[in-house]
Amino acid sequence: MGILIFENSQQLGEISSFPLNKEFEFKLWSPSFNNIIPPLLGMKYLYWWLAHYFGMFKSKDYSAILAYSNNVVIGIIVLTPAYSRWRFMEKNDLQITNVHVNPDYRGQGIAHKMINIAFGIFSKHGRTFWYITKDDNIASIKLCKKSGFKLAGKGFKRNRWLLKSFSVMTLVP
Repeated sequence: MGILIFENSQQLGEISSFPLNKEFEFKLWSPSFNNIIPPLLGMKYLYWWLAHYFGMFKSKDYSAILAYSNNVVIGIIVLTPAYSRWRFMEKNDLQITNVHVNPDYRGQGIAHKMINIAFGIFSKHGRTFWYITKDDNIASIKLCKKSGFKLAGKGFKRNRWLLKSFSVMTLVP
């Protein structure tokens, strides 16, 4: 199983061919001292909160887009700025990661809408958005293409200091 790396420097995706249900609401989540870990996510994100506050990310744009139905979180995408692990990313680039929609709500364009909202909020001149997925994740690959991402190449992880947590991702076009 391999890793595919997609890029989008145009921030243009396909317009959804079907309207979203009006019961969905979308909100921006940003880290704060009272808001450390995005909804639906685990303790791994405590590290990202620390990276945000101690300046380990190359920009201050660490955030998430949340999808709600009847005031319940049903979907999330996380936007992670460049840092030492992703050496192919430039200073202002963002990676879209941890894309998740509750199985009961899949197939309704929610993940695509969250990505387009992220493009609308965070697009700026010279910024590239990145999306990394496994080569057997067909739904994720389809979402990338629908959202205007193009295959940049394959990714290869290399552990630093013999620790998986400190691995570095290399892009091979």
